[in-house]
Amino acid sequence: MAEAFKQEMPPKGGYASINIARNLKTRGPSGFLTLVLGTGMMLGGFLVVKYGNNKRRTLKMEQQEAKVSLIPLIQAEQDRNLIRLMKENMKTEEAIMKHVKGWKAGESVYHTKRWVAPYSTELEEL
Repeated sequence: MAEAFKQEMPPKGGYASINIARNLKTRGPSGFLTLVLGTGMMLGGFLVVKYGNNKRRTLKMEQQEAKVSLIPLIQAEQDRNLIRLMKENMKTEEAIMKHVKGWKAGESVYHTKRWVAPYSTELEEL
């Protein structure tokens, strides 16, 4: 008939122990070192930004001073151009109105003793 059932058993003295300990190598810097390096990089970045802001502020001040110092020169040039155009307009007005009695070329059309700047349309160059 059928053979008798025979169960397998462990060897005498038991099986050898299985090593289940995690022996992993440490990878990367420690948490403290990461914190120190991150803080150092942030401080370095802040210093670079501060230096850049100071440099930009200095350049902006220099540009403003240059603009302010050039304003009188630009105004004088505009005044010279205005006088030249007014003289040309006066000559043209004299030529056009020479047949009208009592016409005074260059006389203000405004009823005031104050000087009134002419409109830009009055000073067009032909």
